[in-house]
Amino acid sequence: MKITIEKHRLMVIAEAVKPFIPKNPLFPILDNVLLKCSEDELIFTASDNQNAIEYHLPITEVEISGKKDVCFNILMVSDYVKNIKDENIELYFTDNSVSVSHSSGNIDIAIEPAKDFPNRSIVVPDGLKPINGSELCTALKEAASVIENDKNYESKSNSVHIKTGESGKLELFSSNGDAYRFFSVIKVSANGLDTKISIHHSQLSKLINFAFKKPLLEIVSLRDRIIAKDANSIVSIMGGDYFAPPYEKISEQKILCEIELPKEEIINCLDRLLVSVKGTNTNTVILQNEQDLLSLSVTNTNYGIQVKETLKANKVSNDINIAFDINQLYKSIKPINSEIIFIEVFYTAAKVSEKDNNDAFFVTGLVKQ
Repeated sequence: MKITIEKHRLMVIAEAVKPFIPKNPLFPILDNVLLKCSEDELIFTASDNQNAIEYHLPITEVEISGKKDVCFNILMVSDYVKNIKDENIELYFTDNSVSVSHSSGNIDIAIEPAKDFPNRSIVVPDGLKPINGSELCTALKEAASVIENDKNYESKSNSVHIKTGESGKLELFSSNGDAYRFFSVIKVSANGLDTKISIHHSQLSKLINFAFKKPLLEIVSLRDRIIAKDANSIVSIMGGDYFAPPYEKISEQKILCEIELPKEEIINCLDRLLVSVKGTNTNTVILQNEQDLLSLSVTNTNYGIQVKETLKANKVSNDINIAFDINQLYKSIKPINSEIIFIEVFYTAAKVSEKDNNDAFFVTGLVKQ
């Protein structure tokens, strides 16, 4: 079989399937993609034995003769051709190898029998719903950032839990520990998608990469996986049973105090306080108010440091004297995309969000003084 393809198109396909090709595959053949030829398209399939992608290329975009199914290492081919100047690349497949030709030379690479590649065809069910891929990508990144430091692979906090909330939006829950002392909830438009699934941190990058810079995706959620598609590709990403705690109950508690203040001022203040507590296990910051002034203080007993800074708040509804883990408070405030930060203090936790907009909020536990 001989295929002439634009170098740019070959690189795009290789980049799309790369997240699904394992670095240390369970079966060596999974280093490769399966290329299947039909009457109207070429289908490139890659899989890590749990997740899969199919890239569909219209046959009108290539020149092809002697069509047959083949199995070859597309990443090696793309790495070889990426620096050549030719606009088109020739791939000539024999029973045992693929010859990659260009104006300056060629390379022969051994291939595997197509029949030995595991069957990872993706069956697309009914019920696909349109989702803004760019919004989903941003939300997944924010959710993943909360759990990046959890090294325990078996921990339940190593997953992002996705469900359709009562508001009709997708709610992405993630936590940095099984005790759920610090967690985030990010909301994005669901457009009718009904789901309840947990996706492990190790699988998230595949969905993030697929959704990146794509204004429109179609998604359906099954019991154990998410299937998504765009104009050229279909992916199947493994998930599991939804097991997030009932985080909604935090908002059912009585609000003890509401605090409203500029994000830039409190972030700059916390940056300075974080410098002050370096080298100590005491990471507590105490918030107190004097009318509309809010003081933040820390103590570093290792170096005999005490710091107290005062900010003018837009609002402090009641007198407060509360303590937070300073790192959690910083992580809560930093991702909020708003000039004004709104903090609601409950009996057991505090909720940090953009005022009048809970599409992204973080909940951090209070520290006993």
